Amino acid sequence: MATGIVYSFYSPSTQDRIKEHGGAFDSLLKLIPAQYYITKELSEEEQNSKYQHNKKRSAPKQEIKERTKKAKKAKLDPENIKSVTDIQSELASKGDGSESEGEDEDDGDSGMKIDTDEDDIVEDDSEAPVIAKSAAHNFEGLLAQVHTAAQTRTPAARSITELRAKLEERLAKFRGNRGAVEASAAAKKPTSRQSILEARLKRKKDKKAAHKLAKEKRASGGSEGLVVKENEGSSSGTGGRPSASSINDKGEVRFSKFEFDGLQKKKRGPTDAQGQLKMVEAHNEKLAALQVADPEKANALKEKDTWKKALQLAQGEKVKDDVKLLKKTIKREETFKKKSSKEWGERKSTVSKQKDHKQKRREENLKARIDAAKNKGKKDKGAADKGGKKKGGNPKA
Repeated sequence: MATGIVYSFYSPSTQDRIKEHGGAFDSLLKLIPAQYYITKELSEEEQNSKYQHNKKRSAPKQEIKERTKKAKKAKLDPENIKSVTDIQSELASKGDGSESEGEDEDDGDSGMKIDTDEDDIVEDDSEAPVIAKSAAHNFEGLLAQVHTAAQTRTPAARSITELRAKLEERLAKFRGNRGAVEASAAAKKPTSRQSILEARLKRKKDKKAAHKLAKEKRASGGSEGLVVKENEGSSSGTGGRPSASSINDKGEVRFSKFEFDGLQKKKRGPTDAQGQLKMVEAHNEKLAALQVADPEKANALKEKDTWKKALQLAQGEKVKDDVKLLKKTIKREETFKKKSSKEWGERKSTVSKQKDHKQKRREENLKARIDAAKNKGKKDKGAADKGGKKKGGNPKA
């Protein structure tokens, strides 16, 4: 039996260094909280609950309180506090299953024979394959553990990255659909106080101009953001009626009303409430007589009236066919007329009285002025008579 010299896979110094480094890494991992190092794989329901903010409010208050107390107690329980290495070992044991158990048995049976001295040698050829196999097996186990720990971290990170990429893609798609101009953040960011003031002033002017434009559109009767096209003197016989089709600022066609080109007719019948009431009462009497004579024809006429009313309402017209409302309107108009005529009569009487009073005062003033002029003439004549020559003439010499 041939003998040979086979060196051990690991020297004692190498093994000690690996153990020392492994212990250092484990101690560092224990300092990191497990929730920040190992991502928890959430179920679909737990993932959706993050975005359902009102779900907590819908639950009973007592249940929420009890759940909060239990969570606090579990958080303070020392048995529930596990380090990163403990969780990694649990995950590795769950992932390996029966395979890990078989490997542990093989490790216990064969074991890795490592010499305690650097210069010790194995002189038996039969032991060499066992040593090499054992060392390779332990090395593969270490790689498997590292790979398992990496797998526990990567899926969640990968899923978050994918979700962010999808979100960015959808946002870019929406920006492109609405025609938004994408500019760089550096170009948009103001660099000085002057640029900030200019941007603020520009926003204020734009807001004022938009408000003024909206006010003008409301005053002109057009809807905001739409430019209504009018067909002036068209050959289709619409008579210059504005079309229901409208075009907004982007050139897109919008329809704000229904078009009834074939049903447009001139309005007939009275426009006052009294005439409309007479017309409705006559129509109802005719319908009642027709209901007695020919019920089918009466039903057909009712259906026709219903469709006609629906089309008129769709066109924006006011249909006044309610007898009670028409009578109420007539009564209100008559009351208003009576009140108005009474106020007008009172006003005429007041104006007439004021006119008579002014005329009377004018006549009195004129009479007083004439009397004053007469009295003044009499006074002047009397004064002239008193101031005349004395009787008797000149004295004799």
